[in-house]
Amino acid sequence: SLTTVTGIDGSGVTNMTQTFQNCYSLSWLRITGLTVSFTLEDCNFSREGLVQVFNDLGIASATITVTNNPGVPNLTPADIAIATGKGWTVTT
Repeated sequence: SLTTVTGIDGSGVTNMTQTFQNCYSLSWLRITGLTVSFTLEDCNFSREGLVQVFNDLGIASATITVTNNPGVPNLTPADIAIATGKGWTVTT
């Protein structure tokens, strides 16, 4: 039933494996400075929620997986470029 995570500095995080697994209701995430790969697959993010996640990412050579979120079909190339411009691979 987790829907929102806010106000976390993720710059020191070293492992995000399965952190949001089975968080089907999660629709808003504010963890700034993440530099490790993680997945938001099968959550409930709108386009706006995903763009906020991309804005909060740190510079990294990592992967973010956002498949099976309601907002994925509405992402524009410019939205995805927010993450890729920081070195991220975005898996939709």
